[in-house]
Amino acid sequence: MLKSNYLIINRKAQPFDRMRVAGRAAVFLGESGSVLDHGVLKLDESVYTALYCDAVRNMTLVLDFGEYQRVVTLLWTTEAEYRRGWDTLQEALAAAGIRVSPQDWRINRYAEAIAEKLSIGVRLRVTDAVDKAGMIACPACSTLNPAGSEFCLDCGEDL
Repeated sequence: MLKSNYLIINRKAQPFDRMRVAGRAAVFLGESGSVLDHGVLKLDESVYTALYCDAVRNMTLVLDFGEYQRVVTLLWTTEAEYRRGWDTLQEALAAAGIRVSPQDWRINRYAEAIAEKLSIGVRLRVTDAVDKAGMIACPACSTLNPAGSEFCLDCGEDL
């Protein structure tokens, strides 16, 4: 079981004690009350997509700065902390016009795949996790994709 909440940026984890939203920015504070390294997250046009998974108490943002991309993951210790953090962030993201997409437990792999595609200039339509019925299995990697998809959402293979 997690002993702390975590702010994870490009796979580097930092425990956070509190999160505050001020205007269009989320600020992550450590145990001492100081702002974490890269602990100010702007909720603006750099947020390409916001994903969440209730099953693992996770919210992941894919940021696109043009010349580089960043995957930011938030993990909460308890269900109550997750709900409080999720509600606060979802409200701020909605105010910024950023859609939040429900996902399954593979949320981080999906976020990394999106960032990889953005890094080579490919813009994707982010889809919500859906029931597996009616999905198309990729011939290259076996990832399930929504019916009608032209390319695999994981590896980019033609479907």
